[in-house]
Amino acid sequence: MFNLPSSYLLLNALAGAMLLLSFLIVGRVRLASMLTWFRAQSVLLALYAFISAVALSEKQLLITALLTLVLKAWFVPRLLLRTAKQSGATERMPVYLRPTIAVVLAGALAFLAFTLTRSLLSPLADSYLIVGVSISMLLLGLFLLIVQRGMYGQMVGFLLMENGIFTFGLALTGGMPLFVELGIFFDVVVGSILMAALSYRVQAVHETVTTDRLRELVD
Repeated sequence: MFNLPSSYLLLNALAGAMLLLSFLIVGRVRLASMLTWFRAQSVLLALYAFISAVALSEKQLLITALLTLVLKAWFVPRLLLRTAKQSGATERMPVYLRPTIAVVLAGALAFLAFTLTRSLLSPLADSYLIVGVSISMLLLGLFLLIVQRGMYGQMVGFLLMENGIFTFGLALTGGMPLFVELGIFFDVVVGSILMAALSYRVQAVHETVTTDRLRELVD
């Protein structure tokens, strides 16, 4: 169905689209909007795994693509949004930075990611773009964990980081062993369920899902 040259072009186009969606996630302050763009990114990631499976004749990647589509593009976003609505949490996420400033800093992090990639791979390498994108997603997810004050926003940052790590594995190894990938998916699902339950409890007790009250426990 796909020969290698055409598949590389398509995969690079998907990588560029995933990076653009990462910026859209960082620039949003409403949970519903953040999860919408995360869903779209997960769909593109599933498509990336599917094309890689066909081009490289790796059947296990078909299972990976299906799990990505079901769990990341449907189950986890639906779980987080439903829990937020049930707990009465506002859909506007509290943040430390204005969205415009956050996007500018995200652009600087993406530049840093591609600078690091240049030290690892030649810009002419087939996997250069997707590795740069995966490192960018990882850094942008970490950035969200820092600038988001709310637990739900931080959870989206964690999920974005996981997408970056998963994409990095696809780019360099053509996919990790199936049992390793299943373990990663299990961790993501369990972590999302625990975070949703914790957020629900924090909202019920403190009437807020910001982490400011939790940091008082550390102080």
